[in-house]
This record gives sequence, C-alpha cells and structure tokens, in this order.
Amino acid sequence: MFGTFLDGWRRVDDAVAVIERIVVAIAALAMVLLVFAQSMLRFFADYNLYGATNWATVLLVWVGFLSASLATREKRHIVVDAVPRLLGERRAELLLAVFVQAGTAALLGYLVYASLAYLDSPGVQFRRLMGVVLPWQDMPLETKYVVVVMPVALSLMTLRFLQLSLEDLAIWLGVWPREKRRVPSGIEELLGGGAQSSGGGE
Repeated sequence: MFGTFLDGWRRVDDAVAVIERIVVAIAALAMVLLVFAQSMLRFFADYNLYGATNWATVLLVWVGFLSASLATREKRHIVVDAVPRLLGERRAELLLAVFVQAGTAALLGYLVYASLAYLDSPGVQFRRLMGVVLPWQDMPLETKYVVVVMPVALSLMTLRFLQLSLEDLAIWLGVWPREKRRVPSGIEELLGGGAQSSGGGE
C-alpha cells in the first residue's frame, strides 16, 4: 500500500517535472535571445530595446527558482545529501537521510509560508515593474507575477524533500525496493568514492 502510494506520487512528480523543464527551457531561451538582441541592437544600430534587460532579469528569477526545484527532485542538493552518505552503514544512512530530508521539508514549508506572506504584502501586490511591459497591453508588469514563482518553487521543493524522506523510510522498512532510490549524479566522484564504499552489504 505504502509502495503503491509512492509509485503514484513519483508518476505525478514526473509529469510536473516535465512541465517545469519546458518552462525553464522556454524562459532560458527567451532570456538569452533578449540579451543577445539587446546587445546586437546597441552595438550595430545604437538602439535600446526597451524593457529587455528588465525582462531578462524577471526570466532569470523564474529559471533560478524552478531549476532549484528540479535540482531537489534529482537529489543534487549535495550539502544535504552528502552527510548521510559519508556516514556509511546503509540502513543507518537511510534512517539519517529520512530525518535530514524531513527536517529540510519542514524548513522549506516555513519558507513557503513566509513567501506567501511576502507575496500578499502591499509592496508586492500594488507595485509595478517599470520598463517591464506585458506584450499584449501597454502597462508595466505587476511585481506579484514575478514573485509568485517563490511560493510555487518552494512548495515543490517541500513536497519533493518530503517525498524523498518517505521513499527512504519505505526502503528502510523494507516495503519499497532500494533500486528505486534516487542517486544524485556525480556524488560518488565528489565524495571520493565514499558513497560507493558505504553502499556495501547490509
């Protein structure tokens, strides 16, 4: 039952990750094109593309937060994950990882609450970003549409740390196969092979 729940959660997470990657790819491409166009126009035509730099900054914020969320999904949060792996003892490592990831999820949950309070503040709700005009109307973009990525990305990170914690707990309890555990790419090299040596027999 627990394993079936985790399998379903992972399938949903996989679908969400596809959407995130598409958004990140489009935003990153748009950001590069804006900066490139701005540079070329300034250099060759002495023309300033109004709002291009500001829009590139907005896109950078979105790319940064959503990329952090994807990094959590792929267990690239190396600082959090390195400590349990350095300790070795596969079952002890799993149990420690459960607490570390659950604690991180709790901290991120608080940050979600704080970011929602920030999003709801008058300074965000009623402020407009001068120079960042929406393409379909001649008015500046409101700050809240930029800042909204914070609670969205932090919520996804919270859920993913919770998911990782539950998956490790299920493996520790023996109700989910260890082969399904996500392993961050490159961590073995970073830890000097310590992760491989700690992954020996039970």
